[in-house]
Amino acid sequence: MKRIAIVVTVALLLLPLGACSPGKKGYADALDADREAREKMINAQGLMRDVAAIREIAGDEPTEGELQAIDSKRSEAIDAFGVALEGWDEAVEIYEQLIADYPDEPVYLNNLANLIYNKAHNGFEADLDRARELLGKALQMADREIFRRNLELIDELGTDVDTMKLVEENREIVTELNRLSAAKD
Repeated sequence: MKRIAIVVTVALLLLPLGACSPGKKGYADALDADREAREKMINAQGLMRDVAAIREIAGDEPTEGELQAIDSKRSEAIDAFGVALEGWDEAVEIYEQLIADYPDEPVYLNNLANLIYNKAHNGFEADLDRARELLGKALQMADREIFRRNLELIDELGTDVDTMKLVEENREIVTELNRLSAAKD
């Protein structure tokens, strides 16, 4: 019994060391960057929808207050958009490094594929063939339901009418945000 307690104690003492390994820290960093990017993109898209709603309400002759609201929301959207792009770029770099460092870990392949899917779903140009390839490799390493489901989502992205409508709407917003960002610089 004492021997089991020693083994458990040693394992518990070593657990934090394992949690701080470069792969796990990088993985957590990539997840955080991707999550923040998605949140910022949703925020930017919402702000641009607010701009469109204000424009629609204002009609041909917006008041000074409506113009200020439009400018303010646009500025916030551009900032959120920039943070989202930086976050996704950071997450991609981290996943690429994790895949290089741990080529036998299918979770990193799956997560990078999922990140590519999220970019496409949010209206950005994204290499869905690469995402399919990454998921194919992940499935060869480990046949997991989540990998198969993610592959189905990528395939549905180009065929589901409601999803295509959302992607197109997001793409229009991204195009407008790119234009506004370029004009701001």
